[in-house]
Formats: sequence, structure tokens, C-alpha cells
Amino acid sequence: MTNPAPKQEINDEWEQIKTAIVDGARDVTQTQSKPPRNEWWDEECKKIIQEKIEARKKWLQLKTRISWNTYTERRKQENKICTQKKKKMT
Repeated sequence: MTNPAPKQEINDEWEQIKTAIVDGARDVTQTQSKPPRNEWWDEECKKIIQEKIEARKKWLQLKTRISWNTYTERRKQENKICTQKKKKMT
């Protein structure tokens, strides 16, 4: 019969070596956390987007030229404001 003890010892040693290598690599590389995405997103963006959504809903209900023009103006404002904020952050 074979003795299972040496195999267990080899597995234990391997786990210790693996742990040491992984811990050493983690200490040496010191991974950096990613910066949060969409740092430009704020209350002003939320507000203008909500206004655009409301204008679209109104246009879908009424289908008039005035409601369409209101919606397109809100959309232009939203794109302008959000684009400017994105550019400032990059």
C-alpha cells in the first residue's frame, strides 16, 4: 500500500509557496484603484436630462410643432452642458 502522507505534504508545501508568491507579487505591484467613472455627472446634468425627458413625453402626447421645438431645444441644451463637463474632466 502507498502512503498518502507524502502527497498531502507536497500539497501543503505547494499552497505555502503559492501564497508566498501571490502575496509578494501583490506587495510589489501595489495595484492602483481605478478612478470613478463619470466624475462630470452632477445635479445640473440630472436636472437638464430630466427636463429633456419631460419635454419628450409632452411632445409624444401632443405632437405639436411647439412641443417638438421645446424638446429639441432641451436636447441641444443637454448635449451642450454634458459635453462641456466631459471635456473639462479629460
